[in-house]
Amino acid sequence: MGEIEDRHTQAGIEVELKLELDPGEVETLRRHPSLRRLGRGRSVTRTVRSVYFDTPGLALFHKGLVLRLREGTEGTIQTVKSLGVARAGLFDRPEDEVLVAGGEPEVAAIADPSLRAAVMEETTQRGAPLEAVVETEAQRTTRVLVLGESEIELALDVGEVRTRLGAEPLCELELELVRGRAADLYAVAIELQQAAVLRPGLQSKPEKGFARLVGVAPVASRARPLGVSPEASVDELIDAMFASCLEQIVLNGPVAAAGEDIEGVHQLRVGARRLRSGLALFREILPEGLVNDLREELRWLGGELGDARDLDVFLDELLDPLRAGRPDDAALKRLRDEAVAARADAYARLRQALASERHARLVLKLGACRESRAWRDQPLSPHSARMFLPARDLGRELLARRHRKVRRQGRALASKSTAELHALRIQMKKLRYAVEFHRDLFPARSVRQFLRGAEGLQDVLGHLNDVSTAETVLDRLLVRMGDEVTGDHHRAAGFVLGWSEHVLRDKMVRLVRRWRRFKKTEPFWS
Repeated sequence: MGEIEDRHTQAGIEVELKLELDPGEVETLRRHPSLRRLGRGRSVTRTVRSVYFDTPGLALFHKGLVLRLREGTEGTIQTVKSLGVARAGLFDRPEDEVLVAGGEPEVAAIADPSLRAAVMEETTQRGAPLEAVVETEAQRTTRVLVLGESEIELALDVGEVRTRLGAEPLCELELELVRGRAADLYAVAIELQQAAVLRPGLQSKPEKGFARLVGVAPVASRARPLGVSPEASVDELIDAMFASCLEQIVLNGPVAAAGEDIEGVHQLRVGARRLRSGLALFREILPEGLVNDLREELRWLGGELGDARDLDVFLDELLDPLRAGRPDDAALKRLRDEAVAARADAYARLRQALASERHARLVLKLGACRESRAWRDQPLSPHSARMFLPARDLGRELLARRHRKVRRQGRALASKSTAELHALRIQMKKLRYAVEFHRDLFPARSVRQFLRGAEGLQDVLGHLNDVSTAETVLDRLLVRMGDEVTGDHHRAAGFVLGWSEHVLRDKMVRLVRRWRRFKKTEPFWS
């Protein structure tokens, strides 16, 4: 990105990395030696007050825009910007700034034609008045940092966000790119991580206020399609894979931590597994150190989510449906109470993991990897040179390899043990993720037909795994209950296991049918 010469009079693109931290770590961060080493000039601290305007119905916010007035050294600065999408805390969004005369917005003064038209559509054309709806006030400490060829403005804000519903604290660090490489924003953040747990922020300051006004809780996000061209290179496909998986991991973190929607934990876990699977898929092309490092950290994250997910599935898909048919069974109710308590403990551990330095560092590392295209940083070899091939050509080889493993694992399916079915399920997941990574490269209809068969088979294998996991969960629940366990509780646990085995037999019949259908499905890459 080139330097924007005059940010007060010219529309441009704002690239900044937003990070949140605990107020108790602010002073430790201020004393971090990297700030002295990279800093140019002295830091400056001042009070910054911003007022955000919108219509009574928050039409601009719902359109993805914010309009802000802030007092600057030269007068009142009006800013209009897109809310944008945060990638591991990195915001890259259109921005328009201009000096205005007073304390009210001047829509006609917006320089960017598209931003001006969007605001005017809600105000001038629809006749909705603008009013102050969110206010932020913070003590802002700024300093210029230089890393290599990059110049970065650091801003540390400590204050609060105010709306008509009240105030909430604000403590965040922003690293804004003045010129140079966006990847260097992550490099600085990873250095500063030694002094404070810096968590990538998913919301800008006004978004926090608007979210409170709207009252909408974060919702779980499924993986978005990669959206690559059929002519994409392997390098472009890997880039899109990283972007999609990183987004799924970052967006679902707050949902998982909130614990109100069990899909949050599930989608966060899927995001980590998808990226692990992708790293394994392209292992021969990617740098070995990068693959080993990221896969180990992603495996740790998946492990931290495992207990919560197992208990979610056990309660929602097995125990609660059984209890609905036996509402007066006291022993079954006691098992459920223990499962609910165990789930609360699992979510507490999960929240602790997601708030840890290790998780924050992992997300920053993933963001840095994607932004710097770290997979390119390796010597040229016959393997690494394949990165420049058309992704479709290499995809045929990789998909065929995954497909062969699944077919080999599925032989003599009806006589498979639980462990062998689990191994087949893992291979099916790897094949499905590989297909989803490559689906834009092949005719859509053929891919959809293949995926229908794969998903149907994987769903049955997933249910079988959930049923087999129930025995482990029940054993843990009885251990948790300790001396309180009675014969009635064992009887209730046996009832649950008996039902599980009944479901298992029914699923096995369905599994064999779907396996036969899947084997007949023509591979779309052939």
